[in-house]
Amino acid sequence: MSDVVHTKPKRRVNVYDHLLENVLAQEESERNPYIYYFATNFPQLKEYRDAELPNWRSFFNKSTMKKEITESGAMVFRVIEQLQGELQHLTDASKYKIVFFDCCSGKGFTSVMLSLLYPDSKIWMLDKDLKMNIDHIKSLPNINFEHFYIYPLRKGGFEKTLKLMDDKIKKEQALEPSREVVGICLASHLCVHLSEVMVHIYKNLDAMRSVVLSPCCSYVNEHNKHWFDYAENLGLDLHDEETIAVYAAWTMYLYSSLKELNREGVQVKCSMKIDPHVMSPKCHYIISSKLIK
Repeated sequence: MSDVVHTKPKRRVNVYDHLLENVLAQEESERNPYIYYFATNFPQLKEYRDAELPNWRSFFNKSTMKKEITESGAMVFRVIEQLQGELQHLTDASKYKIVFFDCCSGKGFTSVMLSLLYPDSKIWMLDKDLKMNIDHIKSLPNINFEHFYIYPLRKGGFEKTLKLMDDKIKKEQALEPSREVVGICLASHLCVHLSEVMVHIYKNLDAMRSVVLSPCCSYVNEHNKHWFDYAENLGLDLHDEETIAVYAAWTMYLYSSLKELNREGVQVKCSMKIDPHVMSPKCHYIISSKLIK
C-alpha cells in the first residue's frame, strides 16, 4: 500500500498578493511610496491575509486597490506629518483622544491604516453606500461605520453634518472625561458640494482640529455665487469641469476659504500639496491645522 501525501490546498492569489509581490520586487526608484508603505508597515494585514479570514476576502480583492491605496496613503501621510509636527501634542494619550472622520470612506483603506497606526483613536467611516462589503472592520474595534449622505449646503448639508460630527465628539467626551476629545476630518475625492461642506464644518467646529481635503470636481452652476464669481474673474468655463485649470482653481478657492479662519484665540496653518504619487490627475491636497489658544 503506497503512502498518501496530503498537501494543503494552494490558496487563491488575490489583488493584495499581487500588489505586495510587485512592489517588493521593484527597484527603490520605481516604487510608489504609498503602496510600498502599505506593503511594509502593516504586518497585521499580512496576518489577516495569511489566516484567510472570511471577513477580509472582499477587502483584499478590491479591483481598484492599487489606485485607492495611493489616494488613502496620501491622506494618511498628511495626517502623520501633522501629528509629528504642529499637532504633535494631540498624540499625548494622557491628555487627548482623537476621533477621525473618514468622509465618503468607501471600503475604508484610509480608516484601516489609521486604525493600525493610532489604535487609541476612534474612527468613523461615513458613506452613503449600504451595499459595499465592510465586514473587515469587525476585526478593528476602533472603527465604526455610519450610513450618511452629505447633502449640499442649500439642502442643509452643513447643519446635518455638523450635528453628526459634534454629537460623535461630545459622546466620546462623555466617555473620556479625563481627556480632551478632538476631531480630525479626512475627505478624499469629494464631489461638488461636499468639499465646501467640509470647509464649513472645520470653520465652525472648534473641536475639529484638522482637515485634510482632496477635492474632486467643482460646481458647474451658480448655486455657489462666490465660487462662480471667483471662476468667472479667472475667465474659466465652469461647464468644462474636467479641465485641470478648473480643478486647480476650485482647490485654490477652497484653500483660500480655509485661510479665512484666522481669528482671535485661533491659530490656523494651511498648506496645499500637489502629489505626483497619487494615481489620479486630481491629486491636490489641502491641509489645515487649528490651534486653540
